[in-house]
Amino acid sequence: MLARLQAELADTREQLRACQESHERNHSALCAIADGIAVVDTRGRVTCLNPVASHLTGWKEDACLGRRLGKVVQFTDHQGRSIDVLSEGFSSDPDAIVSLVRRDGHVILVDGAVAPVHAPDKRPLGAVVTFRNVTAATRLNRELAYHANHDALTGLHNRRAFRAQLQRAIGHARDFGTSNALLYLDLDRFKAVNDRGGHRAGDELLRQLAVLLRKQLREHDTVARLGGDEFAVLLENATSADAGNVAEKIRSAVIDFTFAWDGAEFRIGTSIGLVEFDNGDRSVERLLSIADGMCYAAKDGGRNRVMVHGAANRHAPAPGLDVSHRPGAPPADPATPSRTPAPPTGRRMQDLAQRPRHIRAQCAGRPKEQGMETIDLRSDTVTQPTAAMRAAMLDARVGDDVYGEDPTVNALQERLADDLGFDAGLFVPTGTQSNLLALLAHCERGDEYIVGMEAHTYKYEGGGAAVLGSIQPQPIVHAEDGTLPLERIRAAIKPVDPHFARTRLLALENTWQGRPLPLDYLRDAHDLARSQGLGIHLDGARLFNAAVACNVPAREIARHFDTVSICLSKGLGTPVGSVLLGPHALIDKARRWRKVCGGGWRQAGILAAAALHALDHHVARLQDDHDRAARLAEGLCSIPGIDLLGQHTNMVFIHVPGDRLRALDAHLREAGIRASIGYLPTLRLVTHLDIDDDGIARTIAALAAFFAAG
Repeated sequence: MLARLQAELADTREQLRACQESHERNHSALCAIADGIAVVDTRGRVTCLNPVASHLTGWKEDACLGRRLGKVVQFTDHQGRSIDVLSEGFSSDPDAIVSLVRRDGHVILVDGAVAPVHAPDKRPLGAVVTFRNVTAATRLNRELAYHANHDALTGLHNRRAFRAQLQRAIGHARDFGTSNALLYLDLDRFKAVNDRGGHRAGDELLRQLAVLLRKQLREHDTVARLGGDEFAVLLENATSADAGNVAEKIRSAVIDFTFAWDGAEFRIGTSIGLVEFDNGDRSVERLLSIADGMCYAAKDGGRNRVMVHGAANRHAPAPGLDVSHRPGAPPADPATPSRTPAPPTGRRMQDLAQRPRHIRAQCAGRPKEQGMETIDLRSDTVTQPTAAMRAAMLDARVGDDVYGEDPTVNALQERLADDLGFDAGLFVPTGTQSNLLALLAHCERGDEYIVGMEAHTYKYEGGGAAVLGSIQPQPIVHAEDGTLPLERIRAAIKPVDPHFARTRLLALENTWQGRPLPLDYLRDAHDLARSQGLGIHLDGARLFNAAVACNVPAREIARHFDTVSICLSKGLGTPVGSVLLGPHALIDKARRWRKVCGGGWRQAGILAAAALHALDHHVARLQDDHDRAARLAEGLCSIPGIDLLGQHTNMVFIHVPGDRLRALDAHLREAGIRASIGYLPTLRLVTHLDIDDDGIARTIAALAAFFAAG
C-alpha cells in the first residue's frame, strides 16, 4: 500500500512539474509574441496580459487581473462608441480601424482578432484577444493614398485623380442626364516668372494660384493641377450659364492677381477652354482633348479669354500683362511665350485638317506604308513629335549652349534637377552619351564599374567606357526581375590591392526589359553601395515608365542614386536628347567630357522645348502605353503558335517558331505593321505615343490571321 501511494505521489509530482513547465513555456511564448494578448475567462475577466498588451494599454498585469476586459482594454469605433470585442469581434473591413483608449487617455489605432479557448472535453474556458498597434501604418497608408491622388506642390487633385472624377461624372451624366462642364486652364506669361525668379518663384506662384482657384469654385467642384502650369476644373450639376460664370470668375480673379517676388511684381493671366457634357458619349480622353484644344485656341486668339466648344466664344480684352519691375530693370518681353507654347490653332490647324488623310497622319507622327498608317512596334524611339510639340519647338527661345546661354536648355536642366532632387543637369544628344559621361565622371583610368550582363551600358553602347575611359566593366548576371542580386554585387567588389582594378561604381538600369526595379531593392542597393564606398548610377532611359508603373513620383526612384540618365526620346516622345543629373562636381566633369566626346551643341533650345512640352504633357499618359501593352498581351496569349513570355510596362515579349520569322516579317509589313524581327524567335513589341487602340486591334488581328493560315 505504501509503495502504491508513493508511486501515485511521484506521478502527481511529475504531472505538476509538467504543468508548471507547460505554463512557463506558454507564458514565455506570450511574452515573446509581438502582438498584444489578453486572456479572459468565461466571465470576460482578465487572467493574463502579455507585456506588449501591458505596454499598449498602460495597465500592468498584476493590476488588471480579475477585471473585466472592457475596463482594461477599451475599444471604440471611429465615432467613439465602445465596442465589446468579445461579442462583436473586430471588423473585417480594412477601413474600419478600431481605436484603443489607453489608461492615460491617449488613443492609438489597432486591429486584432478574438478566438475562443476550449478544454480538451470541449468545455469553454474563455477567450484570447490579440491586437496590434497600427497607428503608424494607418497614417502612412492614408498619406500614401493622399499623395497618390494629390499634386505634391499645390495640394490639388493630380491628373490621375481628376481623370477618375471625370470618368465618374461621365457615367453619372450618362445614367441621369446631368449637365456638367470641364474647364482646361493654361497660365499666360508664366514663363516670365520662371525666367526672372527661377523655379522657386514659379512653384510659389502655382501654390498661390491653387488657393485662388479654390476660392472661385463651389464646395463640390473639383480642381486639379494636370502638370506644369496647366489646371482643370470639373463642374458637376452646372448649367451652361453656371459654367460660363465660373470660367469668367476664374479669368477675372487671375488677371486681377499680382504676384510679388524678390522686389518684382508680376501680372499673369489664364486662357480657358470650356466643354459641356450632359451624356456619356465622350470618353475622358476625348473631353480633355476638346477642352485642351479650346484652351490653345484661346491662347491663339490673344490669351486671357474663355473659348467654349460649340458655342459663341467669350472674348475678354487682354489688359496689360507686362511685368512691373524695379527701377532700372528691363521691361518684360511682351512676346515671351508661356512655358508650354500653344500648338497650331486657327489657320494653321485648319490647314492641317484640310490636308488629305494620309498627309495628316504623317504630320501627326505616323508614317504611311503601303497605303495605310503604319503601326511601328519596334521601339518607343520611333515616335514623331506631336503638333503641339512642334509648335513649342518653333517658338523656343534659344542661345549658344556651349556658352551656357540657351535659356530653354537651362530651363530644362533646372526643371529636371529640381523635380528629381539633384543639384544640376546636363542636356546631351543621346542616352548612350549621357551614360558614358556618367561613367567617365565617376571613374578614372583603371577603375571598374559593376553592371548587369544585359545592361545597355555594358552590352549595347559600344563599350564606350572601356574604349574612351579605360574603365573596366565587371558584368554580373541579372535576376529574373531585372535586379542585380546584392550578394553577387558584394562578391564582385575587388579588394584594395595593386593586382585589381579599383571598384568605384555600381550601375543599374530601370526599367530593365520593361521591368521596373522594386523600390525596396533600390534602397538596399544604395545602402550596399554606400557601405562599400561605391558611387551608384542609374540608366533611367525609361525612368518615368517605372515611376508610373510603381505609382510613385520619379523623384522617389531617383533619390537612391548619385547620378541618373533620363532619356527623353523614348516613352516621352521627344525627337532627340537625354539629360544627366547629379551633383555639381560630377556634372562639371561630365560637361568637360561632353566636349571631348564632341557633344557640345549650340542653339539646342529647339530640342529642349520639345522635352519641356513632353514633361508637361507626356508623363501621366505613359499609363495608356502600359494599358495598351497589357491588352496586346491579352489578345496574343490565346493565339496558337505564339507563346507569351511576359508583359512589363510598355513591352510585350513573345516567342514564335524560328522557321517562320521571315514569313511573319513579310506578313506584318503587308499589314502595315513593323516589328523588330531578326534571327531569334523571341520578339519584343513596344507600345508608345503613336500607338492607339486601333493599332493594338490591328496587330492582334494580323498575328491571328498569320498563324491561322498555318
